[in-house]
Amino acid sequence: NNLDSLPIPDYSLVPMGKYRNSYFPGHPKEGFCCYFSRGCISECSFCSETLLWEHVWRGRSVASLMEELTLLNTKYGKKAFLLSDDNFLHSRQRNIEFIERMSSSGLKIFFRAGARVDTLLRDQDLLKDLRRIGMISLQIGIESTDQQTIDSLNKNYNTQKLQELSRCLKDA
Repeated sequence: NNLDSLPIPDYSLVPMGKYRNSYFPGHPKEGFCCYFSRGCISECSFCSETLLWEHVWRGRSVASLMEELTLLNTKYGKKAFLLSDDNFLHSRQRNIEFIERMSSSGLKIFFRAGARVDTLLRDQDLLKDLRRIGMISLQIGIESTDQQTIDSLNKNYNTQKLQELSRCLKDA
């Protein structure tokens, strides 16, 4: 239940030089994939994650997240991160703390993260700060722009929200 009770992976056991990250074509050797949460509270009709994790989201603390990112950056030269969580931006409080810690850390990284329409709209005031600390792109769960399809997938957004999100992202 407490992801912070799990140790940070022992990366000394991983042949780091053999891995390339295609998400960062200009930085394949510096790219790395990390997971800092598990699960999702949403009820999208097609998704297995909610069933697997029983509609619960659990995230590691920002202290744990920062410790792992710093280790990967300083010891292994990783600069580009794909934060592969289903919804990295699930927790507003964690987002705020992450921005504060990254801002004061001096860590120079960049990252891509997954997010949902509803959490991005909720935290639109944080988007510029996320960009400032290194977010270069978002993977957003938009399966359709057709309202009937959106409703059938139980996505909990509408086409007006997509237009609003588009404006927010452009502004940020």
